[in-house]
Amino acid sequence: MVGYFEVTFVSKPTVRTPLVRIGLAKESFSYNHPLGSFADTVAYQSTDGFICLGHCLGQAFQFGPAFSEGDTIGCGYAIEPSTSSSPSHVVVFFTLNGAWIGDAPYMIRDEPHLYRCDWHAAVNSTGPCTLRINVGQSPFSYAPANGVDSLTSFYVTDRVLPTPSDHETTLIKQWGLASWSMTPNVLHILADPYLPPTTDGRVILFPDNGSNVARNCLSELPFYWADEGHGCNNWRFFYFEVDVLTEGSGDNSFVSIGVATKPYSPFHQIGWDAYSIAYHSDDGNTFNTAHQSGTPYSTPYGAGTVIGCGYIPTTGTIFFTRNGTRLPDAATGVFLKLYPAVGAIRAWSVRVNFGQEVFLYAPANGVGVEDGVVREGEEVMMGLVEMEEGVQESGVPLSDDAVHFEHPILM
Repeated sequence: MVGYFEVTFVSKPTVRTPLVRIGLAKESFSYNHPLGSFADTVAYQSTDGFICLGHCLGQAFQFGPAFSEGDTIGCGYAIEPSTSSSPSHVVVFFTLNGAWIGDAPYMIRDEPHLYRCDWHAAVNSTGPCTLRINVGQSPFSYAPANGVDSLTSFYVTDRVLPTPSDHETTLIKQWGLASWSMTPNVLHILADPYLPPTTDGRVILFPDNGSNVARNCLSELPFYWADEGHGCNNWRFFYFEVDVLTEGSGDNSFVSIGVATKPYSPFHQIGWDAYSIAYHSDDGNTFNTAHQSGTPYSTPYGAGTVIGCGYIPTTGTIFFTRNGTRLPDAATGVFLKLYPAVGAIRAWSVRVNFGQEVFLYAPANGVGVEDGVVREGEEVMMGLVEMEEGVQESGVPLSDDAVHFEHPILM
């Protein structure tokens, strides 16, 4: 089940630009109040690109670019019906001029907001303006919304399918490690780019954009998930490392390293959005699908540190390493199509190693991101068996309080 509509900002007064909010609300919502200011509403705001969350008492967070006259904003939701083995998922999302912006954050601190509502399209403005509403009477700017099946697949099913696409599988089999490269996650519709990251595929440069807006890169391909048709008995885990080359200065400057699904908001650190988890440099916390709710994990890090991230598909376990030493499990029960991901605020540079070079974390040498095949004989396999039984490289037992991945918006 899906719902989607678009609003085109046709014209505004020449003297004063009104603040326009576009989003969703329950039928009982009082339109004497701004959208996003009270429960059961969510809205994308014109003047600054913030998202306003009614379930958080109107708190607003950086979400996307500002919009104005001539722009077309889309808002909708996608629901995947529950099955005997999978509960229902709901995603509320926004688009701008035919491009996906991001999902509305579902968890800010500790409690997820389910977004389970009988939603109604809603718009309000602080002053006079002309808006054109499209609820399907003409083709949408955002192409996937013109087909119900494609919209549902793009927003929900694509993220939880455990197998790569045929195209991805072909690339992996043909090129192996050479297939893996990092790609800037950029909103290309912006006339004045927000200084996106640049990369040669492995070295990522985040220029100082003079603000607290995050940018991120995701790998072109996901971790290779091998099901019964792809030799599931050959792999143990998938792994990559990130060498932090330089660190940024200034207020709120930090980097995030972890995994995410696609699509992912170009304006958020890894771990802030649904279906993502990351180890953050500023406080040493992991962020698991939570915009402002980090979990104490390890110590902060900066330039000269090598952070690794691994995924064990048999148990859905995600773990991190620091300078070759394994840290406690960060999540379990994660069965998603995961992409290595790095985000940063302000100027940082990192180098990503998918296995082209020797890993600092010794048990990962012989295990690549492309298929997890153990290539170095029994010694490495023994290391992996120890790892799966809960023993660090140092022999110290792993923490018992590993948290389950916060699958968003469950029934």
